[in-house]
Amino acid sequence: MPDGVFCANDILAIGFLDGVRRELGLGVPDDISIVGFDDIEMAHWPSHGLTTVQQPIEKMLEATVSLARELGTNAGKEPVVQMIPPGAVIERATTRRRHHG
Repeated sequence: MPDGVFCANDILAIGFLDGVRRELGLGVPDDISIVGFDDIEMAHWPSHGLTTVQQPIEKMLEATVSLARELGTNAGKEPVVQMIPPGAVIERATTRRRHHG
C-alpha cells in the first residue's frame, strides 16, 4: 500500500479521493495521502480539502504571450524556451504532516 498518490490534476485527485473513501473505506490522510495539481476551486471545498500544487498562472500567461509575440516578429527562427518557476504546494486536509525526529 502506498503512503500517498500524486494525481495529474485536481479533478482526478478528487475522483480518486472519493473512490478511496467510498470503495475502499480508507481514511484520508490517515491511511493514504492524496495530492492534486491545479488548485481549482473545488479543491478548496470542505468536502475535499485537497492538498494541491498551485500553478503560477499569471507567469505562464506572460510567458505564452511573450513567446507568441516572438514567433510573430521572428517568423522562421527557433523560439526561445522560457522556464516557469514551480508552483506552490497548498497543504490542506488530504495529506498528513511528517513528524521529524
